[in-house]
Amino acid sequence: MRAESDKMPSDKWRISTYPDGHNFAFTIVHDADSAYSRRLAPLFDTFNELGLRLTVTVFPFWAEWADGGKIWQRWSLLEGKQRFEKPVAVPLEVEEERAFYLCLAEAGHEIAMHTPSETSSSREDIIRAFDYFRTIFGAWPKSYVEHSQANNLDAQCQKGSDPTSQYYNTDLLNRYGCWVWVDDHESGRLPAPDGGLFNILAVKSDPFSDRAMTKYGIKKGFYRCGSVPHGNADGDRFLNLYSTTNIDQLEQQRGVALVYNHLNEGWLASNGRAMRPELAERLRYLASKNGWFAPACDILDRFDRVNQLSLKVDAEKVWVSNSGENTLSGVTLLVDNHTALIAEEGVIKPDQQGALIIGTVAAGETVPFDIVKESSG
Repeated sequence: MRAESDKMPSDKWRISTYPDGHNFAFTIVHDADSAYSRRLAPLFDTFNELGLRLTVTVFPFWAEWADGGKIWQRWSLLEGKQRFEKPVAVPLEVEEERAFYLCLAEAGHEIAMHTPSETSSSREDIIRAFDYFRTIFGAWPKSYVEHSQANNLDAQCQKGSDPTSQYYNTDLLNRYGCWVWVDDHESGRLPAPDGGLFNILAVKSDPFSDRAMTKYGIKKGFYRCGSVPHGNADGDRFLNLYSTTNIDQLEQQRGVALVYNHLNEGWLASNGRAMRPELAERLRYLASKNGWFAPACDILDRFDRVNQLSLKVDAEKVWVSNSGENTLSGVTLLVDNHTALIAEEGVIKPDQQGALIIGTVAAGETVPFDIVKESSG
């Protein structure tokens, strides 16, 4: 699987991973630990306003400590601030949560599974969780984020990849076809061959985790970014790592960022009614950029499918071929000089970054273009 910078058949032309001339891709992968919809809801007012689409994980079922859900009855009797602050890891089994996540899905956010529950889940529990998820959202989750390698026996690095165990689930995750983030502190984070901020910002990177395949047999593993060892992935950490300077770097290097964070931690203002102003301001700066702000599953699918595109160039023509089974829209070529293309619909001119949006390339199709050299003046 190739990074964007590798899709270059000549020193002038390449295929952009991102659609419609976008310069980079960015999303937040929200970790459902301790989450509760009433605390998340004010944050999504801001995300929705700015057009940022997230991947939002959720637990389908109650954890073992929840006494079969009876803890919810006790929490429901609380009033005021306690009723807002006390509930944690509230799953889809609660009607209030189902309604909230269905609204998020309707708004364009991806709802993903954060393992069946906060505590260990058997193989049967995992099958039941996927079926339950499908009854609510109409399809199995497209992304699956492991909860805790330290506590959950169903994690791949525990018993989840052991075919002799009652917690075995590798084959299930492959069968359901979801993108999987593996929590083992190695396959879960991007390698950093250049050091620095590479695995934090995930700039110029390929988000696929080949290591998840080689070590556990997970066919569709992905890396996350936006966190470092010995630190909480919370609002303060987001502000620290995604400074305006680093956002600029992400854009300049045409990077991809699947930012792992706990929205339940340090994102709300003290009154609990809105996002912290400094976080809203940082996101507003981000949203002002020409980024592709799609959920993780869309970004990962796009990387996978663009790998099925190929480009042939000679002195007069460009051919774009799609050997895959999926039609791609918003296909964009990058060229480092003042070049335009002629298509059936007319002339396609590059934008200021040299992006030529050629549009849709159907599965199995080869689309030809004539090259027109434009004056640099």
